[in-house]
Amino acid sequence: SYSTWQTGDYYVLVTNSDGCKKERMKNVTFLNAPTARITGNTTYCFGEEVKLNGNTGSPNSYNWTITGPENHTFNTANITFTPGTSGTYNVNLDVTSPDHCTKTATCTVIVHPQPAAPPISFYGNECIHTPPVYVHSTSSPAQSLLWSNGFHGSSAQYYVPGFLTAHYIDPSTGCPSAKSTLFIPPAPNYD
Repeated sequence: SYSTWQTGDYYVLVTNSDGCKKERMKNVTFLNAPTARITGNTTYCFGEEVKLNGNTGSPNSYNWTITGPENHTFNTANITFTPGTSGTYNVNLDVTSPDHCTKTATCTVIVHPQPAAPPISFYGNECIHTPPVYVHSTSSPAQSLLWSNGFHGSSAQYYVPGFLTAHYIDPSTGCPSAKSTLFIPPAPNYD
């Protein structure tokens, strides 16, 4: 046997036990391995859809294996899935050509947990019949919140009854928190 790392013509000379010789030329070619690569974001917030692309050519086949807090497998060139658990996911993509040559690409996807909802409460006026109703963050120090009426800050004013929500963006991950909810009751009806 003979190992080679180059394509080309190779001559083989065989001699049997009687001393007879036979020479033959053999052209050695290699099958082309496919390209394997994974593109897409590798950092997500809990609840976001993970989108990864692996398409490197239509005749190739694709086998994705994702392990971590949850395990997933896919057999398409590009994948999307929504993890139900935050954590670190190891992604493995095997790309196989029609000649059965396989190349592998890997990456790590991080899904950040959803931050807890901020503590909020009424302060001052709580009655909608004498607006505005005042609400604020009760964390210490007070957090800058995104309120459902468009206010941004540690407090907000509301002029209509109903449910209000507030959340914040985690400065370390850029992920939105869970929403806190308060209900502003309607004014009494004396009719």
